[in-house]
Amino acid sequence: MLPQYYDIPAAERSEDEQAALRQDVVLSVEADCYWCLCKLVEGIQDHYTYAQPGIQRTVFQLQALAM
Repeated sequence: MLPQYYDIPAAERSEDEQAALRQDVVLSVEADCYWCLCKLVEGIQDHYTYAQPGIQRTVFQLQALAM
């Protein structure tokens, strides 16, 4: 989900395109990304057991999501 917002490197955007992005839209996207990440990380504590297999599984999911 997140790559569709941030996958295009800023160097590939012209200055006009970057300037055309309204600050409220950028802040809204940033806030949505933050809350999605918070919700995902919130579930990590629910998986705690000895040797942390649930945490490891969730971290691998986070890693896959970030790539």
